Amino acid sequence: MIASVSDLKPFGVLVETLPGTTVADLRREDLLALVTEHKLVVVRGLSRFGREELLNLAATNPDRDLLQWNFGPVMEMKVDPDAQNYLFSREEVPVHWDGAFHLEPRVLVFHCVDAPNPEMGGETTFVDSESLWNDAPATTKAQWKKLELSYETEKKAHYGGRITVPMVQHHPDKPVTILRYAEPVGSELNPVLMDVAGLKGPVESFLTEMHELIYSEKYLYEHAWRENDLLLADNFSLLHGRRAFATASPRHLRRVQIR
Repeated sequence: MIASVSDLKPFGVLVETLPGTTVADLRREDLLALVTEHKLVVVRGLSRFGREELLNLAATNPDRDLLQWNFGPVMEMKVDPDAQNYLFSREEVPVHWDGAFHLEPRVLVFHCVDAPNPEMGGETTFVDSESLWNDAPATTKAQWKKLELSYETEKKAHYGGRITVPMVQHHPDKPVTILRYAEPVGSELNPVLMDVAGLKGPVESFLTEMHELIYSEKYLYEHAWRENDLLLADNFSLLHGRRAFATASPRHLRRVQIR
């Protein structure tokens, strides 16, 4: 079933399958173990599969449930011409973590139904907050530990409200430190406002510093989608976002979240 496993840069692994391999041939427990070890797993080369097969792959374990939203467990991530939220537009999606305004899933599972055209954008970005923390100078870590970040947005989609979280947190499943950081959203479609408590110095300087860090090639992986890609990501160690994509380009992902 598996032809090869190779490292992605700067983190993650690419699993390439043999011709004819179906999603039913994959063992969910093996994929989740790879996510625990590598934070991000891309499976490429599977035979075409649909919504129900995706649900069957991600179906509950004894200690894991699928996160449910008002639309159910599967989010259809594609452009809606009447969208009230930037997630369903072609705009860039700033870096964030899933479930901030609801319940935080442990693992994100994406299936690419329709890939963007080459060179048209639409890449999903992932940031290794675990490594970002590990590499930070002691003085920076001391400052980050003092910060509390507040976010507020109107509930026009499946999330909204106001939350306040410490920036520095611990991974629930591993003895590692992670960062809970999301960029403010300036989109006219459902903007997200951000406040920072405990900061010494101007907020603008802090935001600039964080932008430079999270988009550094040392911590950033950009996934250029191919049709039928399956991607699993650790929602605690990693932050994620999306590059804008061209009007003429398709892009349709399905996403489920494993608690």
